[in-house]
Amino acid sequence: MTKKEVLDAAAKGEGCLGRCHDDEPVFVLVGRDRATPFTIRAWAMFAQLLGSPRRKVRQALADVTVIECWQKDRGSKVPD
Repeated sequence: MTKKEVLDAAAKGEGCLGRCHDDEPVFVLVGRDRATPFTIRAWAMFAQLLGSPRRKVRQALADVTVIECWQKDRGSKVPD
């Protein structure tokens, strides 16, 4: 999802940010971060092992494809 899509969903109480508690810690990965695809793939592997719904794992892996295409077009950077 794009930043705009995440913020719009959160405003409606949807998506991961919309469902989390106001005082709940979050960790954000952005598309330009070179480590993002690797991190999402690792998350998907652990999520699958822990019994997350298959659709959630599939969506995460689909997001990796979108991010890698975005990085190819726009570049990436090392985590800062």
